[in-house]
Amino acid sequence: PLSKMPPGKAASRIGINALLRFSMRTKSESAARSSDRGRRSKHHERGFQFTVASAMFVSTGGAFAAGSFLHSKIELMNTEHRWVGSHGPLSIDRAFAVMPMLACFCSASVVALAAHLRPRLISCITLPPGIHDTLVIPMSILIAFRFDNAYQRWWNSRQELDRLASIILDIALCAANNKTKFQTKKNGEDRTDEGLRLLSLLDAYSALAGNALQLDSPHPDNSVEHWLPPEAVLTEGLAQLYKAAPDKQLWCFDMMFSIINDHYEKGYYSPELATQMYEKVNTMLECYRNCSLVNKQRSPAPFVVHMLTFVLVFCLTFPLRIVSCLSPVFIVPTSMAVSYGLLGIEFCSHEMDAPFGDDKWDVPVQPVLQEVRTKIRTLEITHRGHLSFGQGSDGRALWDPTLAEDLRIKHGHIH
Repeated sequence: PLSKMPPGKAASRIGINALLRFSMRTKSESAARSSDRGRRSKHHERGFQFTVASAMFVSTGGAFAAGSFLHSKIELMNTEHRWVGSHGPLSIDRAFAVMPMLACFCSASVVALAAHLRPRLISCITLPPGIHDTLVIPMSILIAFRFDNAYQRWWNSRQELDRLASIILDIALCAANNKTKFQTKKNGEDRTDEGLRLLSLLDAYSALAGNALQLDSPHPDNSVEHWLPPEAVLTEGLAQLYKAAPDKQLWCFDMMFSIINDHYEKGYYSPELATQMYEKVNTMLECYRNCSLVNKQRSPAPFVVHMLTFVLVFCLTFPLRIVSCLSPVFIVPTSMAVSYGLLGIEFCSHEMDAPFGDDKWDVPVQPVLQEVRTKIRTLEITHRGHLSFGQGSDGRALWDPTLAEDLRIKHGHIH
């Protein structure tokens, strides 16, 4: 007790206690001010970050809006059209997978909310950076391999279909330009009974191949209004045989070989021409088989399943990787941007994996083959001088109304 101490010692003790209390109060006030400054600093930092992000978003959107306005008012260079057209970054036709993107959004939102409510416990849920840094290398290789194979599958299908159409037209040209030897007279009119069989058969096979390759109903942009069925363009005799055939594809190729062989034996075709036409029909069969293989054989299921699982797990756990590096405000946008990029690549790969589908950007089967069918009928009209195609087995005209109108203008003698 101070009462039992000497006066000098008691005064000294009182002074020391007062000094300690003043020092502790000063430290407490300093810590409170420092904490308050830290809170204000974090608040200002978050406000600054939000302001900069908003300004970047608004300025970028304004730039594209101004570009769209200028594009509609003045004629820009061709290289600028792709930025504001259907192939530009503002297009609404995007590769967007709803279910996985929604799952990634929920995952990122939970992590961002946890970081906002319990900032001191962030270290408990943060994943080590080495995990995602290690997984990103094999995942990048798998994504690149998957995307490249899918694109090659789509592009090869487009090339094979165009090759099939070219061969069909090539055989039709050979048949149309060797008509003079087998024209016969009947009732005072020129008839092309032999040549008509092969041309109508090629037209019918184009329709048959298009129906077989297009498994689903085509997109309106890839559909043809006047798409006649195979039996409607065949001659009456061939139409009956076609309807009775159990395998339509096999019957068409067998009949093509039979007609070529018959014309060769009758002397209508030279040995060289018959050999070339045989080879063209064989190549046509090969092109069709290559196209139909795409519909029958899809990518291996184990590879696709592993790829999807890998990408989805990476995207769902990515917010746990960046929670300690970013403000809670930016966790969701950053995670969604990464998820959209990775899942969008997989979505594009899936779409290109089925090139003969019902989407707008799938291979346009009907327009490609319809162009060949129109040219076959144009060849018939041009070389005969009259509509020797007449009517099909169902009584309908074997050309499109637009083609008939164009040919009436071009050839005044056609009625």
